[in-house]
Amino acid sequence: MTIQRNLRTLAAAVLTTIAAAGCGNSGPKTHAVTGQVVYTGGDVAQLAGHNVEVALSSDPNVRAYGVIEPNGRFKLQTYENGKIIRGAKEGAYDARVVIADEGDGQSKKPKLAVRYLKFNTSGLKVNVPATDDVQLTVATK
Repeated sequence: MTIQRNLRTLAAAVLTTIAAAGCGNSGPKTHAVTGQVVYTGGDVAQLAGHNVEVALSSDPNVRAYGVIEPNGRFKLQTYENGKIIRGAKEGAYDARVVIADEGDGQSKKPKLAVRYLKFNTSGLKVNVPATDDVQLTVATK
């Protein structure tokens, strides 16, 4: 009888350890989001180093961002509790372009229509999880 009780105790301890390991602070559940900015009327390379930022439509405090590469590509990341986490939480997002300050290595600001700088006027939307690459089209006018 004591062997069975010891085995049960050992099995319970193992299961508790496994469950505790699975409940670590790994951060919020996020989904990978990659995309491309298309710059109508301009050279997309002018947007390199600037950012795409998205805000959850139901809670604008939930945000993710991605640095625009010279080819227009970006990957969203979420900043939460002092950590950068790949991807974004599930939901419908409003998007905008955030122009970096000239002090951030930018020689000049791109000629981008002002409407793309604000969530409520950009008309840019992102759904997470995305079934494919996200395409955000912006223009000079």
